[in-house]
Amino acid sequence: MTDRELLELIATQVGGLTTKVDGLTTRVEGLTTRVEGLTTRVEGLTATVEVLQQDVSSVKKNMVVLENKMDLNHKALFDGYKLTYEKVSRMETIVEDAVEDIQKQDVKMKFILGNK
Repeated sequence: MTDRELLELIATQVGGLTTKVDGLTTRVEGLTTRVEGLTTRVEGLTATVEVLQQDVSSVKKNMVVLENKMDLNHKALFDGYKLTYEKVSRMETIVEDAVEDIQKQDVKMKFILGNK
């Protein structure tokens, strides 16, 4: 093999390697672009998660406020029920006393009318 043939072989081999390196460079650039796209998407997802965390925190605060209001309402309802029950009990006593008095008056009237 002559020097010229050897140089041509080396040039061909270097040309093939150059083509392969160019192809690899193109693929790496494509991967870099894709990784950058993924990074952008992850950043977007991170921002979305942060917003969701704030929303959940806000919902928790609102739930605590509602629970406190419900507790107050339940206490008020229970107090109202208790007062109503006490009033009904007092009215039952009054009605029972009135019925007793009417029955006594009825007996007295029968006795008075019976004596005439």
